[in-house]
Amino acid sequence: MSSKPSFFLKAGGFLVSEPYLQDPQFFRSVVVLVEHNEQGTIGFVINKPLDIPLADMIDVPEGMEMPVFLGGPVQQDTIFFLHNLGLGLLPKSIEVTPDLWWSSDFTRLFELIEEGFAEKSQIKVLLGYSGWSVGQLREECENESWVVAHVPTAFVFDSEVEQLWKKVLKTLGGTFSELSRYPIDPNLN
Repeated sequence: MSSKPSFFLKAGGFLVSEPYLQDPQFFRSVVVLVEHNEQGTIGFVINKPLDIPLADMIDVPEGMEMPVFLGGPVQQDTIFFLHNLGLGLLPKSIEVTPDLWWSSDFTRLFELIEEGFAEKSQIKVLLGYSGWSVGQLREECENESWVVAHVPTAFVFDSEVEQLWKKVLKTLGGTFSELSRYPIDPNLN
């Protein structure tokens, strides 16, 4: 089955790993792209929770603990977050789409939550990121490692992360919906 992009790769688009992609970093991953330009592509895996408390990485005020997700294999000593709060509340953010931004300004984020201007459900904390050099991601898509999806950015904040890979594929319909039922180990089927 071909997973060639039905539209061009762009910030705000999603990648869903093909079911047979065996790379442990990206097995059954959903990635939101935050930059795609002449320098390459940056994205964050959004469905791989880690068992690492945020407080182990940065100073976290009481009551501000949030789940941390593996954003990707690059710069795993850096944490970021995705949000839908806008530039007005978090001016040190980079706009991905009109309703999705990324940042690393945790000081301001904690203030906003404490003041009641933000909810933890509007935030996805990520350790590291995923990156591709110019042309690398397009080649991976052509080699059927990824399905390119244009789904609502609300999927970033979906609380059912264990089912997100299947959910995005089902949203695409047709053959992709069938792929969502592909067993983790086809030899056991």
